[in-house]
Amino acid sequence: MKRTYFLFVLLLFILLSCKKDKKADVKEDMKVFTVTMTPNSEPFNLDLDSDGSFDIRINVVNLDGPGPLWRSACQVICLNTGLELLGYLQTDTLFLNKTFSDPPQNSNDMPTCFYHYLYHRVSPSDSIITVLPNTFKLKFLDTWQKSPNTDAFKNDSIILQVGPNFTFASGWVIKDSVKYQSFERVDDDYAPFPANQTKYLGLKLKSKDGYIKFTVTSDYKINVFEAGISN
Repeated sequence: MKRTYFLFVLLLFILLSCKKDKKADVKEDMKVFTVTMTPNSEPFNLDLDSDGSFDIRINVVNLDGPGPLWRSACQVICLNTGLELLGYLQTDTLFLNKTFSDPPQNSNDMPTCFYHYLYHRVSPSDSIITVLPNTFKLKFLDTWQKSPNTDAFKNDSIILQVGPNFTFASGWVIKDSVKYQSFERVDDDYAPFPANQTKYLGLKLKSKDGYIKFTVTSDYKINVFEAGISN
């Protein structure tokens, strides 16, 4: 009798433990896709709702640079008009930092002027070029969780990660009767995906919560591990 009672209590404990663990699983009500792929530069397309049409694409693109130059970048593209990516809104300010450099005496080097456009202030004397309110940024998560109603979402094509920009000669400037050769550099204000780290990108597809779990390597190759969408 005691043995039967002990087995009953043990079985009840196991059932309650399993029920508790299931409630703790935030993906229990989701359709989860496990993806097996090695990092590559080919476009990755995913049909989240299994309707026969791709909803989202992650691929490597080449961005135009100054003149004949270009930069590699990784981009996420919403292929479905009902798909939106998780992010947040912030105000960006574009600054211009100017640096004049005079060569040493008896040098044949030209005086130079460096125009650096970037989204943070380097010096108190930096001038403000423009203010961009409500700029959308992607939000990358360490673990997936359903998004509160206060989060921002957007249907768009957005750069995840991009290589460094280039400095290029842009002409000449006169300052205090001295002729300077000018160079320019623009640092793009992308929210860079942390290289070689696994992150979750939240999304909504026709009001259903979803995510993609993936890594972008330092050479812009993509490794997708998992994706999910609410049932």
